[in-house]
Amino acid sequence: RKQNGMALDVCSLLTIFELSQASLAKQCCDDSLFPTLMLEIPSFEDAAPHFGLTQAEISELRYDYQRERSRKLHMLWMWKRKNGSDATYLAIVTIFLKMNDRHL
Repeated sequence: RKQNGMALDVCSLLTIFELSQASLAKQCCDDSLFPTLMLEIPSFEDAAPHFGLTQAEISELRYDYQRERSRKLHMLWMWKRKNGSDATYLAIVTIFLKMNDRHL
Protein backbone atom coordinates (compact mmCIF):
# COMPACT_ATOMS: atom_id res chain seq x y z
CA ARG A 1 0.00 0.00 0.00
CA LYS A 2 1.05 3.56 -0.50
CA GLN A 3 0.22 6.63 1.50
CA ASN A 4 1.10 10.06 0.14
CA GLY A 5 3.03 8.37 -2.66
CA MET A 6 5.33 6.47 -0.29
CA ALA A 7 5.31 2.73 0.31
CA LEU A 8 4.35 1.78 3.85
CA ASP A 9 6.25 -0.86 5.76
CA VAL A 10 4.53 -3.44 7.94
CA CYS A 11 5.28 -1.65 11.21
CA SER A 12 3.63 1.52 9.87
CA LEU A 13 0.56 -0.45 8.83
CA LEU A 14 0.35 -2.05 12.27
CA THR A 15 0.46 1.41 13.84
CA ILE A 16 -2.17 2.83 11.48
CA PHE A 17 -4.57 -0.03 12.21
CA GLU A 18 -3.66 -0.05 15.92
CA LEU A 19 -2.51 -3.65 15.83
CA SER A 20 0.35 -5.23 17.69
CA GLN A 21 2.60 -8.09 16.70
CA ALA A 22 1.33 -9.92 19.79
CA SER A 23 -2.30 -9.69 18.65
CA LEU A 24 -1.38 -10.85 15.13
CA ALA A 25 0.52 -13.80 16.59
CA LYS A 26 -2.62 -15.01 18.37
CA GLN A 27 -5.19 -14.73 15.57
CA CYS A 28 -5.45 -17.47 12.95
CA CYS A 29 -5.46 -16.18 9.40
CA ASP A 30 -8.96 -16.09 7.92
CA ASP A 31 -9.48 -18.08 4.69
CA SER A 32 -11.55 -15.23 3.29
CA LEU A 33 -8.33 -13.24 2.82
CA PHE A 34 -6.68 -15.89 0.65
CA PRO A 35 -8.24 -14.83 -2.68
CA THR A 36 -6.83 -11.33 -2.11
CA LEU A 37 -3.49 -12.53 -0.74
CA MET A 38 -2.89 -14.84 -3.69
CA LEU A 39 -2.93 -11.81 -5.99
CA GLU A 40 0.14 -10.53 -4.13
CA ILE A 41 2.10 -13.73 -4.82
CA PRO A 42 4.11 -13.23 -8.02
CA SER A 43 4.87 -16.90 -8.65
CA PHE A 44 3.55 -20.16 -7.21
CA GLU A 45 6.88 -21.89 -7.88
CA ASP A 46 8.88 -19.26 -6.00
CA ALA A 47 6.42 -18.88 -3.12
CA ALA A 48 5.68 -22.54 -2.36
CA PRO A 49 8.92 -23.23 -0.44
CA HIS A 50 8.34 -20.11 1.69
CA PHE A 51 4.98 -21.60 2.70
CA GLY A 52 6.70 -24.82 3.73
CA LEU A 53 5.47 -27.00 0.88
CA THR A 54 7.51 -30.07 0.10
CA GLN A 55 8.56 -30.92 -3.44
CA ALA A 56 5.89 -33.65 -3.46
CA GLU A 57 3.18 -31.15 -2.44
CA ILE A 58 4.35 -28.67 -5.07
CA SER A 59 4.19 -31.40 -7.71
CA GLU A 60 0.73 -32.44 -6.49
CA LEU A 61 -0.63 -28.89 -6.82
CA ARG A 62 1.03 -28.51 -10.23
CA TYR A 63 -0.67 -31.74 -11.38
CA ASP A 64 -4.08 -31.04 -9.80
CA TYR A 65 -4.42 -27.41 -10.86
CA GLN A 66 -3.48 -26.10 -14.29
CA ARG A 67 -4.09 -22.42 -13.51
CA GLU A 68 -1.51 -20.45 -11.53
CA ARG A 69 -4.24 -18.71 -9.52
CA SER A 70 -5.70 -22.03 -8.41
CA ARG A 71 -2.27 -23.29 -7.39
CA LYS A 72 -1.65 -20.19 -5.29
CA LEU A 73 -5.04 -20.38 -3.57
CA HIS A 74 -4.69 -24.08 -2.78
CA MET A 75 -1.13 -23.49 -1.58
CA LEU A 76 -2.49 -21.01 0.99
CA TRP A 77 -5.17 -23.46 2.13
CA MET A 78 -2.57 -26.23 2.37
CA TRP A 79 -0.30 -23.96 4.42
CA LYS A 80 -3.14 -23.19 6.83
CA ARG A 81 -4.19 -26.84 7.12
CA LYS A 82 -0.60 -27.97 7.78
CA ASN A 83 0.08 -25.25 10.35
CA GLY A 84 -3.21 -25.27 12.23
CA SER A 85 -3.22 -22.76 15.09
CA ASP A 86 0.25 -21.54 14.04
CA ALA A 87 -1.21 -20.20 10.74
CA THR A 88 -1.57 -16.73 12.20
CA TYR A 89 -1.64 -13.29 10.62
CA LEU A 90 1.87 -12.70 11.96
CA ALA A 91 3.08 -15.94 10.35
CA ILE A 92 1.72 -14.99 6.94
CA VAL A 93 3.06 -11.43 7.19
CA THR A 94 6.46 -12.89 8.05
CA ILE A 95 6.33 -15.21 5.03
CA PHE A 96 5.46 -12.33 2.69
CA LEU A 97 8.30 -10.25 4.13
CA LYS A 98 10.80 -13.09 3.69
CA MET A 99 9.66 -13.57 0.09
CA ASN A 100 10.62 -9.92 -0.44
CA ASP A 101 13.87 -10.14 1.60
CA ARG A 102 12.47 -7.96 4.37
CA HIS A 103 11.95 -8.49 8.09
CA LEU A 104 9.44 -7.40 10.71
